[in-house]
Amino acid sequence: MVGAALGWVVNAAIFAPLRERGSELLPLIATIGVSILLQNAMLLWFGPIPYAFDSPYSNQVIRLWGGTFITWQNVIIVVVSTLTIVLLYAFMRFTITGKALRAVAQDRETAGLMGINPDQLIMLTFVIASALAGMSGAMLGPILVLTPFAGTTVIVKAFAIVIIGGFGNVEGTIIAGLAVGLIESYTTQLINPGLTDIVVFTLLLLMLALRPTGLIAEKREENV
Repeated sequence: MVGAALGWVVNAAIFAPLRERGSELLPLIATIGVSILLQNAMLLWFGPIPYAFDSPYSNQVIRLWGGTFITWQNVIIVVVSTLTIVLLYAFMRFTITGKALRAVAQDRETAGLMGINPDQLIMLTFVIASALAGMSGAMLGPILVLTPFAGTTVIVKAFAIVIIGGFGNVEGTIIAGLAVGLIESYTTQLINPGLTDIVVFTLLLLMLALRPTGLIAEKREENV
């Protein structure tokens, strides 16, 4: 709820006025400024000392085969993430609001002519995205050392996953996320944990060079 409320405030106070100026570049630049502003606000509030949140599930271990194990906290993350992805996919594909969101993403002006209110749907997008970010932080908090800048690596990697999967394509992003997760796991176990970021961003550069549209390009139909 806090994340959703913060997303609503940020969109209403910063991004909505910038969109009215008609430039797509201004909101993009503003995202960098908002990110830096929030990070430094947390730095001022909590200080530079790392925090660690305890969870009763972080120390409960499930032993699997071959000497591998997993904590209940990681199980919760996998289950909740899977359910969230399925629900979000169903919302985007099969509900009227989800179809309207995709219409606004493809062509805001045409969607407006069809009776859709783009501003309300963009606001809804901010609220949903911020709520999901807050939920992700709550689940990852017990397994990460938290600082005001702890999310930077996650954000950059998420951006890479979106590019690899293909902008605007939900299926491609899901596949890319799973692929990057497996690549990181195998790199950590078989090669060197310090090389995980290098491997991921090497994959990103190869994808940009060989298939700039991503794994699954978004199909756009045009009437001539």
